[in-house]
Amino acid sequence: MKKSVRKLSVFEKFLAYGVLIFFSLFSIYPILVVFSISLRPGDRLLSKSLAIIPENFTF
Repeated sequence: MKKSVRKLSVFEKFLAYGVLIFFSLFSIYPILVVFSISLRPGDRLLSKSLAIIPENFTF
């Protein structure tokens, strides 16, 4: 028996892609924070700056 696949409406597609984008960004943010902290100098490791790439970065 074949089951027919129902096509999604435009709203359902928009909602599905919106949820996927939200969770993708939600998952990537911690990786960006770790990367940003790894570039900070030692005296600014615990700062609350939201800059992805710090002004004076070090390796």
